[in-house]
Amino acid sequence: MSRSLWHVNSQNSELRLEELVTNLESNLIEIKTKYSMVSTGTEYSVCTGLVSDRFSDKMGVPYMKGDFSFPIKYGYACSGIDSDSNLYHFMHPHQDYCLIKDSDLYSIASLAANKVPLISNMETVLNAIWDADLKDNDTIAIIGYGNVGCLLAETLRCHKNINPIIIENDNWRLNKASENGFEVDNGTSNMYDLIFNTTASNSAVNMALTRLQMEGRLIELSWYADREVSLKLGEHFHYNRLRIISSQVSQIPRKLEGQMTYKKRKKIAVDILSEPCFDKLITDEINFENAPSFFRDLRNKKQKKGLIYLFKY
Repeated sequence: MSRSLWHVNSQNSELRLEELVTNLESNLIEIKTKYSMVSTGTEYSVCTGLVSDRFSDKMGVPYMKGDFSFPIKYGYACSGIDSDSNLYHFMHPHQDYCLIKDSDLYSIASLAANKVPLISNMETVLNAIWDADLKDNDTIAIIGYGNVGCLLAETLRCHKNINPIIIENDNWRLNKASENGFEVDNGTSNMYDLIFNTTASNSAVNMALTRLQMEGRLIELSWYADREVSLKLGEHFHYNRLRIISSQVSQIPRKLEGQMTYKKRKKIAVDILSEPCFDKLITDEINFENAPSFFRDLRNKKQKKGLIYLFKY
């Protein structure tokens, strides 16, 4: 038997018992989950019912059950071990024991189990950096110091020797960015050549457009689900020849076709995450038994402040 997290409706989540059924011809391997990461932005949209059916093909994840109209079993980035204690990265909703196809398991040789779920968001970060087309002497800001924003900031600093400035409305996260050695923008009039937005906030997009230099670039990493976004494309956007660039993880940027593959990108993500500078970003390891209460607090925007949240099994 296994326990999995289900969102029953837009107000409630629960753990359910499920029987694991397999046979010798199914090519499924039983994996004991060690950690799964909570992508708070995306999973907030899912657990509150903000994902309409017309996005189901894009928002569906491996081994998901149910649908976005509820009930639904959702989640994606996990680490776990097989019967021989081999460690893997895999995609699966939050669940303590899983049956995974061999082809869906990525073997991990030298990365701590609690950092393995971060691989998926690190791949998002890599795509964003490639999409940004970094230039020498770019002045760079990141809007949002959540799970993607903090990974992006550390990656730029540790592997590109770039010190981005952090823009963040939440005081706890702003102080955390400062504690981690980043300069923070406290509402000054600083202008930037490049801004990454990780917040899925309409106001953040429009603010970014007023803070970009001539021919500046806004890299939009956010997923807005079914929400409409109102853009102010007046003097700042049009007169300054600004660009808004979508960055999304499911496709390798076309300019890298022929030299980059999904497997190679994953290996790069593992190599980067092996650096100790990322250890401090995991601020919350939550016992899986408490997953329903975590999502109750997330819905009510009362969850404990953190950067990267993991469920621990």
